[in-house]
Amino acid sequence: MSTTPARISPVHEVLEPYGPTWTHISDCAVALHFAEPDAERETMNTLALCDISALLKVGVKGPDIDAWLSGKNIDVPSAIYDTTALEGGGLVVRVSADEVLIESGIDTKSFDALDHDLVGATPGTYRVDRQDATFLLSGNRSREVLAQTCGVNFAVAPANKLVMTRVAVVSCSILPQPIGDLPVYRVWTDYTYAPYLWETLVEIIDELGGGVIGAQCHYPDIAS
Repeated sequence: MSTTPARISPVHEVLEPYGPTWTHISDCAVALHFAEPDAERETMNTLALCDISALLKVGVKGPDIDAWLSGKNIDVPSAIYDTTALEGGGLVVRVSADEVLIESGIDTKSFDALDHDLVGATPGTYRVDRQDATFLLSGNRSREVLAQTCGVNFAVAPANKLVMTRVAVVSCSILPQPIGDLPVYRVWTDYTYAPYLWETLVEIIDELGGGVIGAQCHYPDIAS
């Protein structure tokens, strides 16, 4: 029986030379860690990039999405670019008046149930396939990376409010998600541009004394 995962991250091949320990989220391989946990946590606090593209994503679009999602006990953001939490550690992000992006946490049960229900959703609510890559940029020097690659001043960007911009000329959606005083930025980008963006960010991060870390830094409960 083949053990090849049904999905792979767009940067899977870029990460393999680092020799990570792999685990899975749903049916996709994700790098659990690259070094000792204490060393990775220190890197995370200084400057780090983490690939969590394995998290499941789906778009929900249409004039009736608010009522439909509320009927599924989903807390729907009211304003464009606002976010709310999805059970299991996921996110609901309003990207326009009639569309939301939903991303799972490492516990995908609530996401899986919602995605299943979207197949039979009523007219006015439609499922949209999403294959965005998801990266986490963290650390006290993370804004230096964004300052070199992006025209937005994230020092004044509000937490948990989506920003649509370009990073290293690639269209991205960035969500500031600080952990206490630690800056953390969730970066979504198109699957096809992900390897270029990843390598560009890693080059800058290396110059600033940071590094690549595994998903366990951000998700300590992830199964190995």
